[in-house]
Amino acid sequence: MSDSPLGVLLVDDNHEVREGLARVLRRSGFEVATAENGLDALAKLEGEAFRAVICDIMMPVMDGIRLYQLLEVRHPEVAKHVMFVSAWFDDPEVQEFLTRTGRPILRKPFEIPDFIRAVQEVAA
Repeated sequence: MSDSPLGVLLVDDNHEVREGLARVLRRSGFEVATAENGLDALAKLEGEAFRAVICDIMMPVMDGIRLYQLLEVRHPEVAKHVMFVSAWFDDPEVQEFLTRTGRPILRKPFEIPDFIRAVQEVAA
């Protein structure tokens, strides 16, 4: 990563959500790149470092769980700066995964100030 103030990779398969949150983060002073799924995110992470990865859980092609598992192996320092945002909390597999990782999670829908604060904490 360049000496950007706060480089964030935002990963979400929903175009409107992804672009809306990217806009919010940019207005809050973050440098933001986006990815539409875990595979796209992994490719971007191979080429550039980010201070935070904000990731949806349920996505086509490669979900957030698989992306995180690959980051733990390939980029353990990056894995320490992942935060999940998702509406999928009732699935037992998702609950077990989130408990195991201990990574911060923000349940959709959320308040924008809470989102910005959480991203700042993960990027610190």
